[in-house]
Amino acid sequence: MAQPMLSQVHIQRAVANAAQRYTNPSFIYDVIAPKVTVTKTSDKYFIFDKAEWFRDVAETRRAPGTDAPRGGYTLSTADYTCEERAQASPVYDQVKENADEPLRPYEDAAAWCMHVIKIRCEREASTLFFTGTNWTTTSALSGTNRWDDYVNSDPCDDISAYIDTVRGLTGMEPNTLVLGANVWSHLKLHPDALDRIKYTQTGILSEALAAQWLGVQRILIGKAIYNTTAEGQTATMADIWGKSALLLYVTPGPSITEPSAAYTFERKAIRTKTWREESKAQDVVEVSIETVPKIVGADLGALYTTVVS
Repeated sequence: MAQPMLSQVHIQRAVANAAQRYTNPSFIYDVIAPKVTVTKTSDKYFIFDKAEWFRDVAETRRAPGTDAPRGGYTLSTADYTCEERAQASPVYDQVKENADEPLRPYEDAAAWCMHVIKIRCEREASTLFFTGTNWTTTSALSGTNRWDDYVNSDPCDDISAYIDTVRGLTGMEPNTLVLGANVWSHLKLHPDALDRIKYTQTGILSEALAAQWLGVQRILIGKAIYNTTAEGQTATMADIWGKSALLLYVTPGPSITEPSAAYTFERKAIRTKTWREESKAQDVVEVSIETVPKIVGADLGALYTTVVS
C-alpha cells in the first residue's frame, strides 16, 4: 500500500524557540573597582597625604588668649588613561535575508562583540589585581598553608591577619574578598567552613555564609573562562581568575571623603553602532568601550597567591 514516507512529510528546519550559545554568566571586573565616569581620555585625580591625616598634632592644650596650633595637609595627583576596546562583526545581506528563526543576525553580532570585549576587560582586571607587586601587602602560600590542605591550613586566620594588616596601614578594614573559582571550589569544602555551618538550615556554604565566617561583607568569585587558542584551533578553556585571594577595601561608590583600593575610570560606556558598507553588501555592527581599571590605593589591598595547589 502506497503511503508517504516520513522524509516526505517533514522538511527539516531549525527550531524557533531554542539554540545553543555559550557565554560567561557574570563578570566582576567593574564590581571590584567602582566605576568613575570621566569626560577626558586621560586626566588626574587628587591624593590626600595619608601621613598628615593620621598624625596626632592637636595634643597641645591652648592657653587662654592664645591661638590654636596650626598645621595642614598636602595634596598630590596621579594619572589615569582610558583605553578604547572595540570589536566589529559584519552582517552579510544574504545571511540576514536567509537566516532562520531564532537567529537574529544583528542582535547576535552585537552580543558576540560585547561578550569578547568583556572577556578582554575581565582578563586585564585579573592580571592587574592578582599581581602581587601591585599591592603593598602580598605573600605566596605554600605547602601545608595552602587552603586545599584540609588538615593544617586555616583560611580564617589568614584572612584575619590580612584584615589587621590593612587596617594597621590605612585605618580601613577590608570589606571585599576576591577569589578565583578554583580557590572557591576548595574553600567551600574546607572542614573549618563546614564545621561553621553544620547547624545552619541548608548545611551548604554559600558565599554569604563564607563572608560571615571570614569577617568580610562580601565575596566575589571570578568564574569567567576564556578560550586560549586561536581561531580555527580546538578550543582550550581556562579560568580567567587564577589561584589567588585578594582582600581589599572597596568604597560603595566614587567618593572624595573615603579611599578605595581601585577604581574603573570610564569615559565611554559600552555602546553599539551599525553602519552600511554598500560595496560589500553588508552592514557592520561594532561594540566599543573606553575605560581602564586602576589601583589607586595599593595599601588598601592584600593578596595571597598560590592559595591552592
